[in-house]
Amino acid sequence: MRFELIVNMPVRGKADEPPALIHRMVVDHKSDSLEEFVAEISYTNLIIVEEFFPDKFYSWRNATSNGEIAINTDLIGKVREWTVK
Repeated sequence: MRFELIVNMPVRGKADEPPALIHRMVVDHKSDSLEEFVAEISYTNLIIVEEFFPDKFYSWRNATSNGEIAINTDLIGKVREWTVK
């Protein structure tokens, strides 16, 4: 299932801009529901997910995988099921 995470960590901005203080991520995980995903992140420090990026026109309909990454669950501030609009 795909989720949108808001992670409390800085994101590098453009050269003339300060970094953003939060990071938005779209990830895939084997969980079958939001409740199952939250239960899993509640009992571990790191979780492995597949990260996705939008295409060059910032469209999520053609998002591409950036592979698997491990995320520190202490930094996750918000989670929601991802639906492409």
